[in-house]
Amino acid sequence: MTQVQFSPESWSRGGQAYLEEAAALRSAVSSHLASLDVNALGSGNGGHPIDITLAVVVPVVKDAFLEACENLAANLEAVGTLMNDTGAAYAAVEAGAAADAGQSTTL
Repeated sequence: MTQVQFSPESWSRGGQAYLEEAAALRSAVSSHLASLDVNALGSGNGGHPIDITLAVVVPVVKDAFLEACENLAANLEAVGTLMNDTGAAYAAVEAGAAADAGQSTTL
């Protein structure tokens, strides 16, 4: 059975990974959806009832998906920031404990 060990560095690495994933998500969604519109689907002339349906539905679904992805990216960033903050606080506690241990005397 593997034991998990935490360190300030592991918290910081994990936090950075979350921040990078948030940026990657935003970039991927933006690049893939940039060209998605009714004209790209060949339905921009409204000549068929399905064209009209797509003209109404595609923008709404695209906006909802973009909003959901932005919320996910914001949550990933929040977790990453909190993990980085935890790592910094953990490092400060360890440094304080080491300083206290260095000043201890035996009775």
